This record gives sequence, structure tokens and C-alpha cells, in this order.
Amino acid sequence: MAELLRGRTESRLGAYADRWSSFDLDRPGPRKETEPLREAEEAETGKRKKKLTPWDYYDRGFSKKKTGDIKAAIEDYTKAIELNPSFAEAYSRRGNAYKVSKKPEEAIQDYNKAIELKRDYAPAYNNRGAAYIDLHNYKLAIQDCSKSIELNPDYAIAYQNRGVANYWLGRYFDANQDYNKAIELEPDYTLAYESRAILYRKMGKKQLAEIDEAKAAELKSQQD
Repeated sequence: MAELLRGRTESRLGAYADRWSSFDLDRPGPRKETEPLREAEEAETGKRKKKLTPWDYYDRGFSKKKTGDIKAAIEDYTKAIELNPSFAEAYSRRGNAYKVSKKPEEAIQDYNKAIELKRDYAPAYNNRGAAYIDLHNYKLAIQDCSKSIELNPDYAIAYQNRGVANYWLGRYFDANQDYNKAIELEPDYTLAYESRAILYRKMGKKQLAEIDEAKAAELKSQQD
């Protein structure tokens, strides 16, 4: 009976693994430093909107990714990069699209380029960490998420992803601390409650797990 329950638990955890590693790649990250560049570019183009700018392709790619048209999103991000080879954000977003397409190696290549272009780009480190989770390289994932947190201590998703990596390494105390911090920063962070609930069940803390599961369900109902 114990073996059956363990099997069911691990199956459920496996189902959550994909959500853990890719669910929040496109959550808002620290982008304020890029806005002056965008404003300058739009001011330069002025009314000449017939010719799309790198930012136009970037925004359109993001919209297409949200609607599930990943191939078209990658094409738009690629066009943005062709027009502006130093566009770190476009590399990072294209990496996200590759990751959703189950191509973590290609994603990591794009994250590497984004980081090469912008060494203090917290989202790229976090996203690369999530890709490393897909490849079961949890130690590298922790390194990247920790770097992301170093650059932006209020980046809830980086704590969430680092918590996932710590979980799979059996570092339950560290995982709990990370989930707690993610929730502290974003009290409505549904995935963090779900992740912590799974951790609590793994630790045999049924009542705490049920509380987090109920909170996650409540937040989901509010979002519907």
C-alpha cells in the first residue's frame, strides 16, 4: 500500500515538474532599464510605422506566444534580433519560446547570448535556470536562480524556480524557504502555493499541504 501511495505521489510530482520549470517564464521581470531604449527608438521612427521596429516584432512575438502560436513567435523574435543583434530581451524571449517547444538546449543558447549582451539581466539567468531544470541539472539551475535573485532580490519567480531545483535535490528545508519567500513577495502566487503543498505532502505535513491547496484553488477561482 505504501509503495502504491508513493508511486501516485511521484507521478503527481512528475506532472507538476513541467509547470514548475516553464509556467512563469513570461511573468513580468525587471524591464524598466530597457524602456528608455524603446522610447528613443520609437521617437526616432516617429510616424513611420509602416516599417516595423525590433520592438514591434518583439511585442508581436510575445502576443503570439501568449496565443499559443509558438512558431510565429520565434519568427518574430528572430526578426527583431536580425534588425538589432544586441537585443538581449529578444534573445531571452525567444529562448522562452524554444523552451515551451521542448527545446531546452536551444533555449539555453539564447539565454547565454542574452546574458553575454547584458550581464545584469536577471530574467535571463532565471529563465536559463528553468531550462536547466528541464534538463535535470538542478545544481546549475540553483546557481542561475541565485544569480537572478542577487541581481533582483524581489524577483519572486526566481525563488519559486530555485525552490523547485532544491526540491528535486532533496533539500526540502531550502525549498520551503524559497517558496515562502516567493509567497511573501507575491501573496497571490498560485504556483508557489501549489509547489509548497507538494513539498508539504512529501514531508508528511498533510494539514499544511491542504491549506496551501485550498489557497491555490481559491486564487485560481478568482482568476477564472
